[in-house]
Amino acid sequence: MCSVFGIVGNKKVDLPLFEKSAKLMNHRGPDYFGTWKSGNEHIALSSSRLALNDLSEHGHQPMADHSNKLRIVFNGEIYNFKELKKELISEGAKFKNNTDTEVILEGYKFWGMPDLLKKIRGMFAFGLLDEEKNKFILARDTHGMKPLFYNIKDNQLIFSSEIKSIINYTNERKIDYNSAQSVFLTNSIAPLDKTLFNNIKKINLGETLNIDLKNFSISKQRFSLLKNFIDKDEYYKNENLSFEEICNKFDKTLSDSVAEHFEADAPVGVMFSAGLDSSLIAAIAKKCSKKPVHLFKYSSDKLKDNNLAKDFAEKFNMKLIEIKSNGKDLLLDLPRLIYHYETINKCEGSALGKICRSARSHGFKALLTGDASDELFGGYYSQQSFLLRTFIQNNILTPKIRKFLIKAIPFFEFLQFPKWDYILNPFNPNISEGPLNFLFWKGHRLKEWNESINAYDFVKNQTQAECNSYLLDELQYRFERFMIRADSYGMMESVELRLPFLDKRVVKLALNLSIKKKIRFRPSWKRKSLFSGKEINKYVAKRYGISDSILKRVQIGTPYDGKDLEKKLIGKWPLKYLAEFFEIKEDKIVYNLLNIKDNEQLIWCFLSSEIFIRLFFKGETVENIQEQFKTVIK
Repeated sequence: MCSVFGIVGNKKVDLPLFEKSAKLMNHRGPDYFGTWKSGNEHIALSSSRLALNDLSEHGHQPMADHSNKLRIVFNGEIYNFKELKKELISEGAKFKNNTDTEVILEGYKFWGMPDLLKKIRGMFAFGLLDEEKNKFILARDTHGMKPLFYNIKDNQLIFSSEIKSIINYTNERKIDYNSAQSVFLTNSIAPLDKTLFNNIKKINLGETLNIDLKNFSISKQRFSLLKNFIDKDEYYKNENLSFEEICNKFDKTLSDSVAEHFEADAPVGVMFSAGLDSSLIAAIAKKCSKKPVHLFKYSSDKLKDNNLAKDFAEKFNMKLIEIKSNGKDLLLDLPRLIYHYETINKCEGSALGKICRSARSHGFKALLTGDASDELFGGYYSQQSFLLRTFIQNNILTPKIRKFLIKAIPFFEFLQFPKWDYILNPFNPNISEGPLNFLFWKGHRLKEWNESINAYDFVKNQTQAECNSYLLDELQYRFERFMIRADSYGMMESVELRLPFLDKRVVKLALNLSIKKKIRFRPSWKRKSLFSGKEINKYVAKRYGISDSILKRVQIGTPYDGKDLEKKLIGKWPLKYLAEFFEIKEDKIVYNLLNIKDNEQLIWCFLSSEIFIRLFFKGETVENIQEQFKTVIK
């Protein structure tokens, strides 16, 4: 795990400024900082290393192959690198160290980039220079677990793990208004390859950017799309398996993944919530490894789950380390969090970052998490709600019945919608899709949604097809913000987050299961739901001896105790730059934030957006904003 930063072009690199810009990311890799430049100084590469495999100096980057014709800066982990290394050695490859980085170099040399990317399992963002072929390649993994940004101007490419290094080198800071407008309001991600910074783009999920250095011609390729994981034959093969057979398959697949993710030359722990997914990951890690398992848990008085966590740790003979904080500390950490997010993201990052800080203080450089299980196996209420509404629409409110009811009951069409008719009056549900698609997503989301729908066009049951498509769409187009969050709060504390559920094999299994295997009709007053998701996960977890208290626990996200204090800031800490951005008077913003019901997320978005503008475009520092907060919430 490292930072990567590089400049490739046809003019000399300002080397002192290059090094200064690169070192802004030393938090990503405090173990070693390395640079390399070409003879004509038109190319420069750098890396800040967080050493997890081969902790010796042989693993330092930038790294070259034996011929010194290939060079790489790599951020991530290739979990099957030992297996690939054996295959490469059998084909005549020679190795100097025991890192996964060198496996990428030799794999590219022997197999070429397309085949290499098909073979590797892991998370990655890297830049590879091929001096013999005079080309340069950027690549990012299928799920976007590792970030990779770039700027191209005057035949010069600047790429980086974080945007701050790019803007420090170019000294160009201009907000992308179109992207920011949607992100500031929705807490989502910028459309397609955009960021919140004008002229700075991101490498998309599963994409390579290739530069011919002779004429600086550029091409992009998508080497991996999640919809391509879906296989009609595999889907129907799984459909014919019993529930227990599916659970056996899931157990074997996830166990293989956890075993690989838990391996490293540096200590690896588990980010633990006393919930289903992190408990399952921890139990499997205990089974797969002879190493002791350490659990790092954020504890809040709101959850009252300390005994649950302690009972689990005691039963499975694991070391439990609890981290506590309060709302004031979390809120004061917000400016620092936004500085590392470089966008607007979820508020829980402050609490999760404190887990990583504690892990690092105990000598752990990596933590396994249960992230992505909900997206893959139907754990969210939103997914279960979509299933219910889709079932009603397809099986009860058929077009003929719906048409009759609309005619018979004039207001029937509007019953299922909230009372915000005043925004579009006369209100019609169908009229909102177009404006919102154009306003927030520049029109591309409908095409993406239809691509997800088409991926399951072979499924005869319309409800199952649409619900499978909904989960695919969430993974393929909305899940990236969780990856940004995990990378940011982990790396700001120099800790790598590892996600066993995003192993290629686990993802392929999940995408080739029908929704009825994942979500079942199990009404519960306690959960306030008609459905129960992640049924496969629960069945397997019970096999491992995980208690019913955890299996039946109501799903609760990471607690964030700063919400009440956020409201105190509204009207007392100026939102002047956000008012300027939206061209809305500040008093109107304050009035709406204080009077719209259930608007905690909107308050978070607006505070975060103001901080974002101040940090990256107005020259304020994290410390300066923290001091301003202290005067309001003292």
